[in-house]
Amino acid sequence: MKKSVSILILTIIIIIVVISSTVISKTKKNEEATIEEKVFQELNYLNKYCISLLTSLNGIIIQNEVIKEDTLQTQFGSDTNNGIQTSRSIMNNNQQNSKSNNSDENKDTEENNNDNSILANEGDYSPDWESIQLQIEKLYQMWNVISLDLHSINIDSNLVLSFSDILNNVTQNVKAKNKSNTVEELVKLYKLIIEYTNLCKPESEETIISTIKYNIVSAYANITNDKWEQAQNQITEAQNLFANLLNSVNNDYNEQYNMNRCYILVNELRKAIQLKDKEIFYLQYKTLITQLYFFI
Repeated sequence: MKKSVSILILTIIIIIVVISSTVISKTKKNEEATIEEKVFQELNYLNKYCISLLTSLNGIIIQNEVIKEDTLQTQFGSDTNNGIQTSRSIMNNNQQNSKSNNSDENKDTEENNNDNSILANEGDYSPDWESIQLQIEKLYQMWNVISLDLHSINIDSNLVLSFSDILNNVTQNVKAKNKSNTVEELVKLYKLIIEYTNLCKPESEETIISTIKYNIVSAYANITNDKWEQAQNQITEAQNLFANLLNSVNNDYNEQYNMNRCYILVNELRKAIQLKDKEIFYLQYKTLITQLYFFI
């Protein structure tokens, strides 16, 4: 009798241990998935922020078109943890401070830019260095938060540290008001963001779209520095990636429509490069890069 009771107790203990281990394992996996999704959302915002910063080096403002409160609500909702809330606070403060530090004249210029008045620049694409310096300062604050999260999901430490090194290079060029070098270093920074994103979601539709965006942003940077041939090569790469993506897209009508629209805009960028017309390229680029934000 005692032996039977002992066996029963032992069996119950084993069952409890197995169930507990299963629950703990599932909880750990869910936590890891949550952290990875959090990092992906942070990188998505950082992606948009850097594009906005890069574009502003030509005095072209897209921030108000693509970084809106509804986007922030989607990416940094109230149910997330303190890390994302901190990131969101920094990013919101950046927008508020950027607005408050502009003079009335600059505010008028921003309003015109928001109306896509690229042609009104009449070929003058001088950056507002004071505004850019402020954006760089906020970028440091954002990165201090995001880099910790990247370490937490075991992204290679050297790859994470590379961002800080390049950001320092960006800062030095901004201080020197060297537009050409600033553009080139920001593209390197942007490329790292794409690498981090691809590590978070490898071989996904999001990573393909991120790579397409990288090629388009790189083309924009090369047009800024009058490197037309390099820009042509990057747009060709973006076209090829888009063509493959269109063949694999699902049957969702809205997604298919938006994909087709973006593909057409990429072709328009090619035409602008063939014309060697910066204004037409910038107009098409601004429309395309804004449209691409709806996919991620």
